[in-house]
Amino acid sequence: MGPLVTPERLREFFAPRSLAVVGASDTSGWAQFIAASSAATGFTGPLIPVHPRHATVFGRPAVRSLRDLAEPAELAFVMVPTQAVEDVIDDAAAAGVRNAVVLASGYREAGPEGYARQDRLVARAAAHGIVLLGPNCLGFINTHAAAGPFALSVPLPLLSGPVGIALQSGALATAVLAFARSRAIGVSTLVTMGNESMITTADVLDYLVEDEQTRVICLFLEEISQPDRFARAAGEAARAGKPIVALKTGSSPAGQVAALAHTGSVAGDDAMVDAALRQFGVIRVTSIEELLCTAGLLGYDRLPAGRRMGVLTASGGACGIIADRTRGDRAAPASVRRRAQPARRNRLRPGQPARQRADRDRSCAGRRDGRSRTRLRAVLRRDHPGRAPAR
Repeated sequence: MGPLVTPERLREFFAPRSLAVVGASDTSGWAQFIAASSAATGFTGPLIPVHPRHATVFGRPAVRSLRDLAEPAELAFVMVPTQAVEDVIDDAAAAGVRNAVVLASGYREAGPEGYARQDRLVARAAAHGIVLLGPNCLGFINTHAAAGPFALSVPLPLLSGPVGIALQSGALATAVLAFARSRAIGVSTLVTMGNESMITTADVLDYLVEDEQTRVICLFLEEISQPDRFARAAGEAARAGKPIVALKTGSSPAGQVAALAHTGSVAGDDAMVDAALRQFGVIRVTSIEELLCTAGLLGYDRLPAGRRMGVLTASGGACGIIADRTRGDRAAPASVRRRAQPARRNRLRPGQPARQRADRDRSCAGRRDGRSRTRLRAVLRRDHPGRAPAR
């Protein structure tokens, strides 16, 4: 988009201190979500409803138009019907509002007419110097800046942390946040990209690379629309020591059709995408669980460096699974390569009282716990015979 969208401008965009919600009403589910997500992030700035027919919304005084604001809001969340969006952008320009999130659909994903409509919207916003996220977008969350203009539910409590997330999907964001919370993985900034009419995935990558609160970057991708810029941003992330973990859809014909219908994305040949991601140094995963768990390991320094992984398990079957996942016997930990020892089984002798059996079980459990602690200490010892030297 040129000089209008820069990491510096995005730092302003993703940390608004005042928010105008255009089209808000007491019956709007979108507006209710934005009020709740703002509360979840601890947003304390002015949240101003804008509606031509309501004097108050959620008990807050409303204004009829952005032009009626006493002072410019730092961000406008635009949730009016598609045909009214361009007029709101004109109002934003007149009011001195520089940044906007556009919820409405019916743009690039809607075919040739939608493409033309999106081009007109972008041209009008750019002419006014306004940066847009969307359209067809549910907004973002910035936990460290306490900003939450996000039009879906936020699983509580919302955890701040080192994981920055950009999603070429909106509704998936709640599932991502819920899984992150269940694994105690904190989020720095989460952005739903929508149709990427102005702010693109590469732009958000640039922003997250420079963001001091972000240590690892998660991407949910339907397409890589700017491969050259994406490659440069991935290179900057590598130089900054910020790994990128990506879940890329469209590996099947059905997935490619779904991506096209969702945001108008062209998924591309999966083998080429896979090779490109490897070349860019991006870690590709195949599920939300892998995406967040990998990010959690990297973001919290939980990943062992070099061949220094030890596994303690009571299951011989688990040893086989772990050995397979470490891709061969040479890469497997020494303790995995050891043959599993059969566990002793406690049997109830005829006539043995149940209480005595329970006492014996507790005694055996204590011995087992002691053996487990001994083995764990052996794995952790630097002089463990199966441990490779640190690199």
